[in-house]
Amino acid sequence: MEDSLDRRYAKAVLLNLYKLGGTAKKVDLVSSTSGWNALTQLLVELKNDGYIDISEHILGRRTYEIKITDKGRAVARKFKEAEEVAESPADQEAEGVIHIDGEEINVALTPEERENSKYLKFLFHFNVMDNHITVEEAVPGKRSRIFNIYVKQNGHGIFRLWCEADDSYQCWHVREAWTYPQVQKMMTQYKGKVKVCQVCGSENPERAKFCMECGAKLE
Repeated sequence: MEDSLDRRYAKAVLLNLYKLGGTAKKVDLVSSTSGWNALTQLLVELKNDGYIDISEHILGRRTYEIKITDKGRAVARKFKEAEEVAESPADQEAEGVIHIDGEEINVALTPEERENSKYLKFLFHFNVMDNHITVEEAVPGKRSRIFNIYVKQNGHGIFRLWCEADDSYQCWHVREAWTYPQVQKMMTQYKGKVKVCQVCGSENPERAKFCMECGAKLE
């Protein structure tokens, strides 16, 4: 890549020219640089390197039309793609997937579930620091209900959210709950404040030295 593209503002000029459809007046690009003089010098360099063409027109006053070349368009397109990546979520997560403590959690909802999720109310002032949150569901056309979503060990001994309404670790209530930062924080804190007995699998307070269920010594 030639020197001109390494200069300050060259990227901004080519990118803005590309976004404007490939053709613009000189005055339209001045905001891409520090000022008129800097733009004038830069345009000459970009033209010499084959990234743009410059046409001069006199209609009452002198104007300049800047047109991007195929070479310039190819470079600007790469700049645009890089810009789109930079504006994406930090983790560049796949749609319907979040990452928590190094784990991938599926949170994808069907269109119907996404519509119904508007009618869920998570009562975060209820036991957020404990092992469950309370959910109020009032979907139109369905009977309103209040239920809890718990932090609970699944069949593999891994802490997950479990919905008492659906008796499920994977229902749409759970998937929607995972998307809330408050719930993610609750899960993280809960993992750190319980001890699981290696003998009977029961959960015990963080400071417990012996299992409250079977009496085994906790590590």
